[in-house]
Amino acid sequence: MDDRERRPLKMNTPLRKQLDKNDHKLYENCIIDNMARFFDVKERLIELYGPVEMALESNRLSSFVSWPYTSKDRCNKQNLAKAGFYYDPIDSDEGCVRCFFCLKELHDWQRNDNPWDEHVRHTIKKGKPCPFIELGKAEAELTVGEFFQLTNKRLDIVFEKLKEEVLETFDNH
Repeated sequence: MDDRERRPLKMNTPLRKQLDKNDHKLYENCIIDNMARFFDVKERLIELYGPVEMALESNRLSSFVSWPYTSKDRCNKQNLAKAGFYYDPIDSDEGCVRCFFCLKELHDWQRNDNPWDEHVRHTIKKGKPCPFIELGKAEAELTVGEFFQLTNKRLDIVFEKLKEEVLETFDNH
């Protein structure tokens, strides 16, 4: 392979316009590397899409096994589950929750934080809508049709996130 630095491919420009005669081998290797990463996408898709059982509020509630806040706090496990969140602690942050519907992770909870308000503040007000919050209904009020619409919108969000990750992989090489 050539010793020159790899230049990022511009995703909206035809490939032929980005290559000169000496670049073909360089970009061929770059594309092969990126395609290998791209085909690992199945595992990432499974990771993003699961756990599907968290679609139900009762399952989200049961995920908060070691949640540090009590029912006296506004950010208690019942309010978080009602707002679409399940407990998803990561190594560096035991206070991490994730919305089942929009995949938004929120951290650093304070006792008086309102899960619905925080969800709106970190999604809709930032231009990244959450279909569950936009619908504005508790699980008990959802019709079957609305539930299926939510799961379809969630799938769109999963694929959009996956697409962004794949494009970022190409842009970074």
